[in-house]
Amino acid sequence: MNITAYMYELYPQYGEVLTEAIKKAINDSKIFVAFLTRSGVSSQWVNQEIGVAHAIGRKIIPVRETEVESKGFVELRIVLPFSPNDPELMIYNLTTRLRDLLIFM
Repeated sequence: MNITAYMYELYPQYGEVLTEAIKKAINDSKIFVAFLTRSGVSSQWVNQEIGVAHAIGRKIIPVRETEVESKGFVELRIVLPFSPNDPELMIYNLTTRLRDLLIFM
């Protein structure tokens, strides 16, 4: 599907300002997938990244771990549920949704 995922941990540019690298990656993307896990949902970083994606008009797909509540810009979106016990279902549903979106972009 010609998809490139960005995680700053996988592409370290030593000496680069991390916030600028993340904003550039979001700006360069067409779709922003937010993983709202038990530890991630309370992270100020995750919430700020969602806010940046929203502010520049990126399509946001929230993937939310079961039993986790989310607020802010993803609260009113239909979320893709994720169970740590069944990651294959989430991966299938996510790749299907990405494929459908990318056909029309």
